[in-house]
Amino acid sequence: MDKEIADQFNQIAEKRRVLEHLQSFIKQLHTMIAIMEPVQQILKPSQKPSRQAQKVLNQLMEPFTAYPADQLKRSLTALDKEVELSLGFILNVADDSVDGYSTRMSKLHHNDFVSAHEMLLNKMRDFRRKAQTDVAVRLTLHKRGVLEHAGKLPISQDTLNEKVSRIRSQEVQCKRKIIDKAREIIKDINTIANNDACPPELKEALVSFKGQVKDNLQRLKEGKSIDIMPAIFEEMSIEAPTSMAPYPPPLEAPSTEERVAETDSNIQPPSEPEHRQLKWTPLSRHRF
Repeated sequence: MDKEIADQFNQIAEKRRVLEHLQSFIKQLHTMIAIMEPVQQILKPSQKPSRQAQKVLNQLMEPFTAYPADQLKRSLTALDKEVELSLGFILNVADDSVDGYSTRMSKLHHNDFVSAHEMLLNKMRDFRRKAQTDVAVRLTLHKRGVLEHAGKLPISQDTLNEKVSRIRSQEVQCKRKIIDKAREIIKDINTIANNDACPPELKEALVSFKGQVKDNLQRLKEGKSIDIMPAIFEEMSIEAPTSMAPYPPPLEAPSTEERVAETDSNIQPPSEPEHRQLKWTPLSRHRF
């Protein structure tokens, strides 16, 4: 494979990495929006929750109906403190930007990026669970006529509403960036696929990859949640031949054990040594 094809492929690999960062950020935004509703409910219990939120609250409230009011009030006091202590972290995350997040994540090894992203989402989900439980206990007491006041949090209702508006604006911006980057990748793939020097097996894999990108792009255009999108932008790694040593790919070559495993599974290496070997791995096993 000539240097031009190798360089073009590496450009696609780098854009795929940027696209993955954008995808993780928009998942973060979706989680953040879901978090804000129970926080708003704590600040203003009289406001009506969304239909989906009400279903969750009804499920959470059901077991509390058997508890005495005094016990629920003690639990609520403890929950209020936990929510208040964690809220500062959540609000800092809410102030993040698309560009700032992508810049920070690009400095991490892929495995570290995946770990950091999952850790952040888990913290956000844990906060959401506590905030929803707080609201469920509060509404249970309210129905009994025991509790009338709103929760005390270090943020006003107006400030919280402004943050929600900002998050939704960030979501729109991030979707646009994803669409733009996906279109760039599609264009780059077409350029390589139309090059006569492109090996047939690489062309076939790139065309398949382009189909995944186009499918996910269509889902975004239709306004579907990225959380229900199929696994997106799987990694392509290529083993560089000796002649390409000055231009190594950004992804490490398969280990000896991996080669043996591939042979055992009847995956044969290419017959021509100058062709690079194409390897696909799940999203959770990317290597950079």
